[in-house]
Amino acid sequence: MNLYLQFAHHSCDEFETRNGVTPKEVLRAFDEFDWVGETKKAESIQKVSPTLSVESDTKDRLIWVSSVAGDSGLEFISECNFPGEVKKWFGLSKGFGTEHLSTQTFNSGNAKEALRLFLNESYSELRALYKTA
Repeated sequence: MNLYLQFAHHSCDEFETRNGVTPKEVLRAFDEFDWVGETKKAESIQKVSPTLSVESDTKDRLIWVSSVAGDSGLEFISECNFPGEVKKWFGLSKGFGTEHLSTQTFNSGNAKEALRLFLNESYSELRALYKTA
């Protein structure tokens, strides 16, 4: 897996890359990321929101979490994509494709849990987490 870290001072296409990381290293990177400090910087310099992304080696799975300052403190926006069963023909049938999940209402615990579920390929639990967010 590849880990991408985007800090407040980066441009929109700039990030720090760590290739060949383990799930444990991804979760440690989330814990060590200065979400509060980087979010404050992002508000000040108005470039990008701090973001942590994980992409599978085969590039068919991706998740990202990005922090923003909300009314009640730090909030996370997140999206993920992975292969799965998707609705087709206006929902009348299903077929294999890419599932897309997104939310704008994660807290820090939800964001880390989404990463953990994604890394463990626990997609049914991941769907439920995004749905209830």
